[in-house]
Amino acid sequence: SSRYRLAAARHFNTLHIDGATVLKKSSDAAKLDAEAFWLRSVPAALKPFTARLIEDAGAPATGQYRTAYANYPTVAELYLARSPQLVWHKILSSACEYLDLAATFTDPDNRATLEWLALGKLEARLEAYPGVLPGRGDAVAINGHRLGTLGDVVDTIARTVRAAPALPACVMHGDFCFSNMLFDTRSDRIVLIDPRAAVDGRVSVYGDVRYDIAKLGHSVIGRYDQIIAGHLNAAREPGDANAFRLEPDEEGGLRAWIESAFLARQAAGVAFGDPVVKATIVSLFLSMIPLHADNPGRQLTLFANGLRLYHAFFGGR
Repeated sequence: SSRYRLAAARHFNTLHIDGATVLKKSSDAAKLDAEAFWLRSVPAALKPFTARLIEDAGAPATGQYRTAYANYPTVAELYLARSPQLVWHKILSSACEYLDLAATFTDPDNRATLEWLALGKLEARLEAYPGVLPGRGDAVAINGHRLGTLGDVVDTIARTVRAAPALPACVMHGDFCFSNMLFDTRSDRIVLIDPRAAVDGRVSVYGDVRYDIAKLGHSVIGRYDQIIAGHLNAAREPGDANAFRLEPDEEGGLRAWIESAFLARQAAGVAFGDPVVKATIVSLFLSMIPLHADNPGRQLTLFANGLRLYHAFFGGR
């Protein structure tokens, strides 16, 4: 009951749960139609890992879709509640199983998408940064470490992504993060909701597996859910508006263990610690700033977290 109330409260009147099904509505009809298309179109072998679409035969309704209601916790809930290592071993194993399987279903057109996913949004959204955050030409620092300018940071990310080898386009969820995963504790399997289903203006189930791995990493190493929950907040260093401090609490070492377990894994032949995965994780945080314009404090924390991850992955000057 509490999980139902929490879901309804978080999504306001965009979700309607009647106990058996979830009806999702939005004024952005194209986005919801793309989500329904993904759930409808993924290969049958992947459907045990996805929410079950409930619809009549024929043309689906525009701007809404219905799935079977599953009373499972989200992985974000389990993360914030600090579930034990055994649970995380099962979650990561199930995520890898899904990614391995998804990578076997490839797009015959083999269109490259990672550069657009990792860099296209970043370049566009840098122009929409609030004036209180540094611009491209401003020198930035995190936790006492000088990184050069924000432009230097972006250039390193871009070079890393562009230097990565091309991979065949395969089935991609597109928002493969903790808040979009339920965890079925009976089958020890993740169940995916809210797929992205659109790449570079095209509705598609295909993309780059490395982007899904990076989205998972932005929850694990990036601690995105802690930031959204208000459990992790950055601050400016006194006397320097472009220097930030953000030092996550290890909370007994559990989350550090989850990070190590994540980095030790691979799926679809891609190591989770691959530089292009790390670069994409950084780009995710630096590109999401304009999406949180309603919360300037969160924008500052997301930006500082991008710098923290950049320093951890690529060092400074």
